[in-house]
Amino acid sequence: MQLSVLDQSPVISGHTPAQAVRETIRLVKVAEQFRMLEALYPGRIDLGIGRAPGGDQTTALAMGEGRYPGAEQFPEQVQYLVAYLDGTLPTEHPFAGVKVMPEGPTAPQVWLLGSSDYSGALAAQLGLRFAFAHFISADGGDAVMRDYKRRYQASPREPVPQALLCVFVICAGTTDEAERLAASINLRRLNMDYGANAPVPSHDEARAYPYTEADRRRIAHHRRRLVLGTPDRVRDRLVELRETFAADELMAITITGDYDSRLRSYELLAGAFGLSGAGQRG
Repeated sequence: MQLSVLDQSPVISGHTPAQAVRETIRLVKVAEQFRMLEALYPGRIDLGIGRAPGGDQTTALAMGEGRYPGAEQFPEQVQYLVAYLDGTLPTEHPFAGVKVMPEGPTAPQVWLLGSSDYSGALAAQLGLRFAFAHFISADGGDAVMRDYKRRYQASPREPVPQALLCVFVICAGTTDEAERLAASINLRRLNMDYGANAPVPSHDEARAYPYTEADRRRIAHHRRRLVLGTPDRVRDRLVELRETFAADELMAITITGDYDSRLRSYELLAGAFGLSGAGQRG
């Protein structure tokens, strides 16, 4: 089974964005251009495409020049992007002469990213790989994934469907330690619910926060997106999710209140699956 890592370069309270990027470098090689990476490392580079711009609503509006990005042009944009990567724009197309450099014999694998049925249906229609963000939505993903495979239309790029499931994971030596580490992301999600775009809380900040009963109910709701515990427990739960979702690959995302425990969580996860290090994607 292929296991990989999603790293969002989280900024933890008391640290700077530059520190977050340095911690990302500790986890994986980071680069800028997918075509350049593919030329350097053929067959190792994936390109994930999401419809949502990311961030909060204000940020999304700023990126869209005052308009929230809609889905109307997304299918066409995806098709153009794939055609640019593969050099398959029709000769009569006005931009057919535009080349994505550097050219090479291979192109990055393309995944459509989603947490609902929209991207799954589009990926099936266009014959592309599909990654479901369980760490964003724990509801209905298994049906979305199976529907993607059932409706899949083969393409020259991808003759068979390929589905990936991305799960939020916290792995520790004991269940109690995993619960302690989870407190930071619990508070982070709570802050996001209340519109507070703050750094990831430290462990001390999460422990000292005055939670209300309503807060605890919100946290319990979000906990459905989290797999945590000892290495064996996490491995068994991920395998169970893989089977439930009929996923071909698993991807883990881990955020805690300090960078060392995050790195240790990935190390324990890799060990649980008999890997020398967590699978990496450029």
